[in-house]
Amino acid sequence: MSDIPVELLLAILGWIEDTAVLFNLRLVSKTFNSIAAPMVLRVLLVTDAAQSVDGLACIQAGGTDTLNSVQEIVFEAAGDGYGQGDALDTAFSGLAKFRNLRVLRLRFNSYSLSVQPRLFAVLVAHPPPPLISLTLYIIPIPDNIYATEAFQNIFRSLTTLCISVSSGNQPQLSDFWESSVPSILKSATNLTSLTIRSNYPVGVLPAFPVAHIHLPMLAALTLDNFVLHPARADYDIADFIVRHKATLTHLELADCWVFRGELGVYARPWHSLFQIFQQELVGLRSLSKTASWYSSRFCGYLFFRGPESAQIYDNEAAVQAKDLDDAALESLMSTMELRTPPGI
Repeated sequence: MSDIPVELLLAILGWIEDTAVLFNLRLVSKTFNSIAAPMVLRVLLVTDAAQSVDGLACIQAGGTDTLNSVQEIVFEAAGDGYGQGDALDTAFSGLAKFRNLRVLRLRFNSYSLSVQPRLFAVLVAHPPPPLISLTLYIIPIPDNIYATEAFQNIFRSLTTLCISVSSGNQPQLSDFWESSVPSILKSATNLTSLTIRSNYPVGVLPAFPVAHIHLPMLAALTLDNFVLHPARADYDIADFIVRHKATLTHLELADCWVFRGELGVYARPWHSLFQIFQQELVGLRSLSKTASWYSSRFCGYLFFRGPESAQIYDNEAAVQAKDLDDAALESLMSTMELRTPPGI
């Protein structure tokens, strides 16, 4: 067994997809352990279940080779963490032991209202190593921690950030988008890739102040369920996009909308936006488009109705603007193709 070249062992073990088998192969010999450990421990999947939390704690008690194998942690709150609070806090307070940890993904849900603030508090008190990628599936609940320097420090080293925000009541959504998210983004100045997703159209109600947010190295931007409306300059998502024209090469718009204002007109329909992007985004090489769930067209038209501001998807306006929108989009896509060298 010891005569088998390490390169051949690497090739053989690379075909094994069963994590349990790889984990057991660590026990065969020191050579097998040195090869299998990085494979099986590179990405840790953790939940708030007792067995999973205990498993993370056991790995943290391992030797240097074990600790250094961990590069990514994916946490999913399966429930409210009932009975696991202290153990979960203890386990996550030891993330600094994973010196090569660079990617962290945290998924919270409406059943984990108590878990999210607890974990954020732990990360502030016991920061992880400098991360390059952070993904947050977050609940928009009030928390003063977003404005603290210690919390914002976690974002300063990131090059990739993905924030997905679930729905909440209107006051919570408004406070979260108008205060918490801008505080986070202002600290993430090294980002080259930013993704922001929302379960509720963001940009008017709730508003999202972006006037003072500039990410000097941003190359890829994804916006999901955003309303692009020019009524107020400090809330203009399109202006935020154009502000990054010096570095932006990829833009993805998923379920995005233009808004009909109080006068009953669309001040800036999609064809106007496409023309602005064509003129201003001189480095843009790709535009990805995802259609709305109710329509085959990704460029939606939206207005609010009634005292509760019910969302109304304006199919009539979309049909009326279709020819102009399609022509402007085709022109933008043609311009981007001319900018892209062959083979890229």
